[in-house]
Amino acid sequence: MKRFFVLLLVCMLAVTAVFANGDDESATGSEPATTSAYEKKSIAVVYSTFTDMLGSEFKGSLESLAQYFNIDFHFIETGYNTEEAQAKTDAMFQMDLDGVIFVSPTVATLEAAYKRNIPVIALNEPVDEETGKQLRAYPNYLGGVVNDDYAIGRNAAKALYDAGCRKICISYLTPGTSKNHQDRYDGFKDALKNYPDMIVLSESSSRAQWPAAVKTFAAAFPEMDGLFSTAFSEPGYNAIKKNGLVGKFKLATADISESTADYIDNGVICSISGGQYNKIMLAFAALYNYLYDGTRILDTLGGYSYTPFIQITSSKDYKVYEKYVTGGTNWVYTPQIIEKLIMGINPDMTPEKFDEFCKAYSISQVMSLRSGN
Repeated sequence: MKRFFVLLLVCMLAVTAVFANGDDESATGSEPATTSAYEKKSIAVVYSTFTDMLGSEFKGSLESLAQYFNIDFHFIETGYNTEEAQAKTDAMFQMDLDGVIFVSPTVATLEAAYKRNIPVIALNEPVDEETGKQLRAYPNYLGGVVNDDYAIGRNAAKALYDAGCRKICISYLTPGTSKNHQDRYDGFKDALKNYPDMIVLSESSSRAQWPAAVKTFAAAFPEMDGLFSTAFSEPGYNAIKKNGLVGKFKLATADISESTADYIDNGVICSISGGQYNKIMLAFAALYNYLYDGTRILDTLGGYSYTPFIQITSSKDYKVYEKYVTGGTNWVYTPQIIEKLIMGINPDMTPEKFDEFCKAYSISQVMSLRSGN
């Protein structure tokens, strides 16, 4: 394992070399100057909530860049009601904005932004190709920095199988709601072809009603020894405890929340993917390329750059994750590292290098960047 870890660090050197310039202060991410060299910009960030763990990481990581880049961030919480979300989005576009980071923009979003000449960058891909074509038709759409969600499903299937699970259930988001969740589901189902003795007892799709799925599966399938859920949250963990499932099955899922560590320690979670708040910092970098001098850094990449999740399979993994990835005092990228992703500032940066940097995301990359290597 040590040899493998060392090899990972060595591999990261090739990708992160462009970020090392011998300036120890910027490499270690010490506090930026109290005044910024950059022109004031106003950017709205749109997400369902900034109070859960992922939302707070989205918010905190961007706030860590605000002073250095002279950005006024406006965090718009849309909630989970469609009409409420639309009303808040409409109100947002009445603001004087230079750009928008929108987790899942729609055609209506792009139309409203286009009328105000506001560039928009996404964190998710469109649900279907037709919508994708419509979004790309808008000149103010800059594409997106998105996660490799298909890999979550494949990794989850392997983790459940390696944990000895052979009778499993699947809980996933209603089809057509989110391409991210659909990719996770598809990755899992495709991976099942490699494990013919792992039987799917039942599947449940819903609008994130994870606890209801847990309750249903527990009652109908007491023989269930594994569950793949395309995401999970605190109500789901409460349902596991309430239905007496601790110690009786394994869970493979995505999205780290407050109880994740406890359910890794008690043996329920065999695999969980998280750490994806890095993509909002990378999305900011792509947006700022455009705001700085009009550079559309994602255009030659097909409009999207993909970044991995970090997979956690043990308590040891989670402790390392807590130390190097979870925010608070140290976010995964410093302002100086983001600055080096801006082509107008760093002449060595290219779209291809930006893409390589996004794809190289891992704990070892973060450790290497933090050490200045």
